[in-house]
This record gives sequence, structure tokens and C-alpha cells, in this order.
Amino acid sequence: VDLDRFTETVLLTEEESGKIGSLPFDDVFENDWYYNYILTSYRNGWMYGISSNTFAPNEPAARDMAVTVIYRLASRPSSDNVSPFTDVTENDWYFESVTWAAQYGIVNGYGNNLFYSSTAVSRQELAVLLYRYAQYKGYNTDNKSTRHFANS
Repeated sequence: VDLDRFTETVLLTEEESGKIGSLPFDDVFENDWYYNYILTSYRNGWMYGISSNTFAPNEPAARDMAVTVIYRLASRPSSDNVSPFTDVTENDWYFESVTWAAQYGIVNGYGNNLFYSSTAVSRQELAVLLYRYAQYKGYNTDNKSTRHFANS
């Protein structure tokens, strides 16, 4: 994955995001190192927190949350709205996100047609989701352009 291109088009540096307002969350403070990143994500409609006043920055993200963020990054494209998962129904808040991601091969289930939406997304699962999203967007995913990090 060309992480530089992905980072440049999706995530902004602190300098680029600037202070463009305040957040409604009681658990995110201006002196937190991630404040401007959450602010940018909130202002762009990628992430809204887990309630009107709670972001939960130290809680693990669930699979439904991760897929929804990617769906929002893609500008909420339409899909056939057919769930391949028996545990994802039209009444679920993440239905459109998951059906879109499944339709375009960005997300798969755990077998037996199950998605396990509330299961925490692991680092490797998130890497796969981002890689598949990059492919969906047509980004260069040739591993020759990937930087190697000590913890990857």
C-alpha cells in the first residue's frame, strides 16, 4: 500500500488540520496528542464518537466501527444493500457500511455468514481493511512502495 499517498489524502498533519473549532466530547482534551486528528475526523464526518459527548479514545474499535469509518472516507457510496451476513440486518446502524464493504470485497466475515460486528478489530484486520480500501480506490498497492516499520 502506498501509505504516503493514503496519508496525504485521508489523514492530515497537525499543521494542516489546524484548530477549526472544539469537540463535543468530555473525554478528549486540547492537550491530548491526538486532539487535532480527532477534530479533523469529526469535522469531516468520518467519526462521531460513541455518544453525543463521548469519543472513547482509549477503547478498542469494533469491526462495525472500522468499516463505517472507511465507508465514510469513501463518501458513503451506494451499494446493493444486500447483507451476506446473517448477523447484519437492515435495522443495524452499520448496515449500509457493512453491505457496501462486503459488496466490494473490503470486508469478509468469519465464516458461517457471520460478521461479528461488535468484535474488536485487530491491527492486522485493520491493515487488511485499509489495504482493500486502497485497492478499491485504485491506489498503488504494490509492496515495493510500502515503507517497512519495526513493529509491522
